[in-house]
Amino acid sequence: MLLAASTAGVLAAAPKNAILLSDVQSLTLRAGKSTTHRRVPAIPQLQCVGSSKRVCALANSLQAVDTMRCVNQGTGDQGREDVQWACTASLPSTLRLGSTDVVCEGYASADDPYILKGS
Repeated sequence: MLLAASTAGVLAAAPKNAILLSDVQSLTLRAGKSTTHRRVPAIPQLQCVGSSKRVCALANSLQAVDTMRCVNQGTGDQGREDVQWACTASLPSTLRLGSTDVVCEGYASADDPYILKGS
C-alpha cells in the first residue's frame, strides 16, 4: 500500500500542462508554423538541415514539404524518453525523406521526459 501511495504522489506532481513524450501517439508538423514553447525560444516546426544548403534549396524549389506526420513507434533501448518516430510527407517520386529527427523541449529541463502539452 505504501508503494501505491508514493507512486500516486509522483504522478500527481506533474504540472497540468505537461505530458509524457512517450504517451504522444502522433505529431503533425507544418511548414511556416513555429513550435509552442516554454523554456527556449520557438523554432520552425519543419526545417531542412540537409548535408548542404544547396540540397535544401534544391528540395524546396522542387516541392517544399508543407506537412509532415510522425507516428510514435515505441521506445528504444534508452527507456521511456527514447521515442522512435516514423515520419511521412507527400513528395514527388523524385524526392524522398532522408533521416528525420524529432526534437522535443523537455518541460522543466532538457532531460525531462515530460513535454509541454500541445507543443
